[in-house]
Amino acid sequence: MSFITAKDGTQLYWRDWGQGTPILFLNSLGCNSRMWDYQITAFAEHGLRCIGFDRRGHGRSDEPARGYDYDTFTNDIATLIDKLDLPGLTLVGHSMAGGEIVRYLSQFQAVSARVKPGRRLSLTSERLLWRAWKFGLSVAYR
Repeated sequence: MSFITAKDGTQLYWRDWGQGTPILFLNSLGCNSRMWDYQITAFAEHGLRCIGFDRRGHGRSDEPARGYDYDTFTNDIATLIDKLDLPGLTLVGHSMAGGEIVRYLSQFQAVSARVKPGRRLSLTSERLLWRAWKFGLSVAYR
């Protein structure tokens, strides 16, 4: 098993498939990197390097008493990216991980040069702006 050590000594689990341009998959709150198994398998089969990461307190990572805030989560991501040296990285996240990605890119601007520019960042809060949302209807983009 592969672990990195965070600044506070927490052991953080990560796993790696394939070779090529790297993609780092960040999971939802309460889930671990296994939530991405189908996507990771498909991308790895198409020549990409896929990295799954268990946030502290999730999956196989340690469950420390402290450090459950966006700054610490972001530092953990930065530690992993630094250790693995991932040029041309694409960050993929769902739910809470979207906030972690935004925080990472804003806190680590010099480092974020490694990350490919995003084409579109769509967060759940965007849906709250739709008029149909108050009726529980989902409207597709046109």
